[in-house]
Amino acid sequence: MTVIKRLFGWGDKTQIAGSLTTNILIGLATLAAIYLLPFVLKKVGVPDRIRKFIPSMFVTIVLATVLTTIFKTDVEHVSLGNTIGSFSEFFSQTISLYFPQDQGLSTFEVLNRPFHLHFN
Repeated sequence: MTVIKRLFGWGDKTQIAGSLTTNILIGLATLAAIYLLPFVLKKVGVPDRIRKFIPSMFVTIVLATVLTTIFKTDVEHVSLGNTIGSFSEFFSQTISLYFPQDQGLSTFEVLNRPFHLHFN
């Protein structure tokens, strides 16, 4: 119900940016694609063992986002707050935190220490 209030700007909700007609059409097309994608994949002949790993909701939302971005449609896109400008920025912000920063910690002896067996 909150999405409908936001779509029309009812109550204390701010209306979604862009044309109301465009937003409704994209919303209905996305909803239809979410439910139709499994049937289309079955009709095309995608094996069941592969089809069960294709999430129709995720594929449809990504596809709708890509299409509205390519065609520069006047609709509101999801804002995730901080954005990452490049792969190096992503690597430095997230992935590099999982690697040791001290060179002494990345030696073979330190990394293998839990696996050493000591026999007396």
